[in-house]
Amino acid sequence: MNTSGPSITKREKTELLSDKVERCAVLFESDGETLHGWLYLPRIRFPGSRLPGIVTANAMTGIKEINLPEYARLFAEAGFAAITFDYRYWGESSGEPRYHLAPMEHRADIRNALTFLSDQPEVDPDRIGGWGISMGGGHMLFLATWEPRFKAVVATSTGIDPQREGKLLTWEEAEKRYAELLEASNAERAVRKKANLTTLQAWCPEPKDGCAFPVKEAYDFYEKARESYAPGFQNKLTSTSF
Repeated sequence: MNTSGPSITKREKTELLSDKVERCAVLFESDGETLHGWLYLPRIRFPGSRLPGIVTANAMTGIKEINLPEYARLFAEAGFAAITFDYRYWGESSGEPRYHLAPMEHRADIRNALTFLSDQPEVDPDRIGGWGISMGGGHMLFLATWEPRFKAVVATSTGIDPQREGKLLTWEEAEKRYAELLEASNAERAVRKKANLTTLQAWCPEPKDGCAFPVKEAYDFYEKARESYAPGFQNKLTSTSF
């Protein structure tokens, strides 16, 4: 996992979001992939001083237009430089297969976003924290254990120990269930590789009996985003992401 730092960086057009915040489209490299993001900056900056920074990490399947913009804007209003970005395989960022969740690779993307933010002339590289929502919160907790450049992390709405319904599995039952799932996943992966196929499914399907994620609130939220302010979002996920 190459996290020595992006070799391709670019800041593109800047837009004014308000009288307090400006946003710049950015590109940076992560393990050979090109990631697209937004850099949020407070418009009022004092000469000679450098800003503390925040790297944000999105939820499962989230793209930079969904979940993160309002948080990043508020961070900038409070005097922080904040970066949001699309993980590889998602949104405007490069990478194949599309719509694939790869936690370790996405954590490398976060580290490379940290490198990019540290290199910006407005930012103090010794005062950068991480903020993640849902799966991104899990990424931040993981990185907090061994990424010394993060001086603080926040994990928001992270499903570390969700409520459970029904009887808890014993250790033996859990091991058996995991082994069955792993065997089925490996078998499917082998068949798809031979046929050169990538199986896609809705990550957040319309709630129906038997669906894996029957949460109408989440379905409605993402569908509304797709139909309005985030047309680049696709309700898709590779089956091997699970």
